Amino acid sequence: MTGAHAIFGTEAKIGMEIAVKHINESGGIKSLGGIPLELVTEDAGETADSAKLGAESIISKHHPVAILGLYISRMTVAASEVTEREKVILVADALVDSVTEMGRQYLFRTAHFRDHSGVR
Repeated sequence: MTGAHAIFGTEAKIGMEIAVKHINESGGIKSLGGIPLELVTEDAGETADSAKLGAESIISKHHPVAILGLYISRMTVAASEVTEREKVILVADALVDSVTEMGRQYLFRTAHFRDHSGVR
């Protein structure tokens, strides 16, 4: 939400606010009896250490089922150390293949740009 890459967090937050509002106005999570979603945010800053602290903070304060965000690979790797230990799903948009090749069970990424030739 702050620093050189703040635009990614700002845009993601706006998108998530729209999605949460739509889901809640449509009756919440129907498979869980209509429970509404609650969106909480935490600033990951712009360093690996601040991303790790951000993950620790949001998990200790809010006990989320999943964390969505983190668009910078080095920050994703750092935060995933925390989410893996705490068994919290982390869905990130990190672009470096090695992020999801570390064997973490709770880390998923949405972006994948490799074509058949291996060129990005």
